Amino acid sequence: MATTTAATFSSARTASSTLAPVTAVARVTGHANVELADGRHLALDGLFVATRIHMASPLAGQLGCGFDESPAGPFIRRDALMATTVPGVFACGDAARPFGNVALAVGDGALTGVAAHRSLIQGL
Repeated sequence: MATTTAATFSSARTASSTLAPVTAVARVTGHANVELADGRHLALDGLFVATRIHMASPLAGQLGCGFDESPAGPFIRRDALMATTVPGVFACGDAARPFGNVALAVGDGALTGVAAHRSLIQGL
């Protein structure tokens, strides 16, 4: 049995095809059965969830890096060359993307390494 807390359910269609009010999810059981905090039960065919993220380390904030906010949580602001708002500080991966993705994080790491290397070479 999976348990989900602090989530909200905002698009449950009732028998009359109207939207139900936003209600907290008490738990998810079985395949995709949702029990709402108000006691209602919804048997669904599938369920997609998005979690909130937070920085695993306070370092970027301590260095003064700017952050952007997304529906998933804060992420480090950077430009196309992976540079943050602090000169000489670069960011990549899940810390610098609104949603985590392994393949994109790997690509970000390679691009960020090149950008950091280029920033150390005189005249580039």
